Amino acid sequence: MFRITRGLTIGAGALGASFLFLGGSLLFASFMSQQPYIHPVVAVPFIIMGLTFMLLQKISDHQDGLKWGSDQDIVYRLRKRSEIRRQIPNRRSVQNNEPDRIADLLDEAADEIEKWRGTK
Repeated sequence: MFRITRGLTIGAGALGASFLFLGGSLLFASFMSQQPYIHPVVAVPFIIMGLTFMLLQKISDHQDGLKWGSDQDIVYRLRKRSEIRRQIPNRRSVQNNEPDRIADLLDEAADEIEKWRGTK
């Protein structure tokens, strides 16, 4: 994300599309005018910047996908960790058939996040 002004950000893909549009418009204008006031070479840097930003967006999306897939949401991770804690056989709470307080806190945190998001 690129910060444009205070509170306004734009993704690299949108920025790339904007540069491509600008470059394409300049290129079109240079070819359509009877007397070329705009040389076609002027459009090339804008097109290159547009493609570069769009490539950066694709790389960023790919890296985010590798790190945090769709099933790697914070609520999912909290609930999964809680489930794993409850299944460890040598934990005292599991052996004594008592509730696991940490696992309960993890589930409670996941519930609060879902409530905050409005998904539950």
